[in-house]
Amino acid sequence: MGRPPIGCPIDDCDGAHLAERVCHFEDGKVYARGLCSWHYHRFLKGRPLEPPKRHEGRTRVLTADDVEQIRQLRAKPGYQHQELAEMFGVSESAISHIFTGRTWSRTD
Repeated sequence: MGRPPIGCPIDDCDGAHLAERVCHFEDGKVYARGLCSWHYHRFLKGRPLEPPKRHEGRTRVLTADDVEQIRQLRAKPGYQHQELAEMFGVSESAISHIFTGRTWSRTD
């Protein structure tokens, strides 16, 4: 299967990015039709070329006091990572990282 002819498949594109050999959507190297490899393969499969918009989630920053409280609660029987994550408004992986030392290895 050969590559389609060169030319940006995006409507109303002036093609200026083609002269610079960069993707229509980002500064990635052009693969074909004015698109980087990722966008080109999405184009071939009929998928949207722009990734879905991420919704701004509520970011929660833990304090040293929160981390100490999490450690104390985890030491007691019955508290799992999921429950602690819900209590403090963070992800389960954030709780796991506290206990593995990936984050908050020191709280002083």
